[in-house]
Amino acid sequence: MGDEKHEVVYVIPINELRILVEGLRKIGNDVAELKKQQEQNFSLQVGYIRPKDFMKAVGIKRTKFNSLVAQNIIKTIKKGRKLYLPVSEIQRYFTDPKIF
Repeated sequence: MGDEKHEVVYVIPINELRILVEGLRKIGNDVAELKKQQEQNFSLQVGYIRPKDFMKAVGIKRTKFNSLVAQNIIKTIKKGRKLYLPVSEIQRYFTDPKIF
């Protein structure tokens, strides 16, 4: 008799449910943004960044980036299957006259 489990059902008004769901979405988005910021801050502290962060920092698209890499104009480091750039390449991109 004491081992019986009872299922409990709660009734939540639809408006309150929508508010709850929207709040959970906002929390999820905030967590994702914080994670992205932490990854970016970590890479800057370490001294290396991912290609997408480099492209965003200097304002170029993938085609231009690939062209710069193919011509050995910017320095890259391959670690396993991933590509990295020294953070100093951002500064060099704007100051080196060889980079157009």
